[in-house]
Amino acid sequence: MTQLPILDSRCVTCDGAGWVTNPLWREFHRKQSAAGIKTSDPDYWDGEPDELEEIPCGECDGLGRILTDEGSRLLDFLTTHGVVKITRSEETAKKMRGIRS
Repeated sequence: MTQLPILDSRCVTCDGAGWVTNPLWREFHRKQSAAGIKTSDPDYWDGEPDELEEIPCGECDGLGRILTDEGSRLLDFLTTHGVVKITRSEETAKKMRGIRS
């Protein structure tokens, strides 16, 4: 029996979760911790960032998976022959294929 190659793998940046901690929040927590302020202290949250604490992973575009070379070749074949149509942005498609601009 023929086995398919592995077509994708877990994103190492987000460990497959699809999201990461916003760098602004990471820095906020670091500063509060360095100042010795505990999360139970009402003053801890003074100056918290206005943005979301968790954001989609930029490496996998929030998918949690990255195509392997074999997966990328299969995707190229399927799109070339009209079997599938990629609806994500071209930048995302490049990232999924491992092509960096």
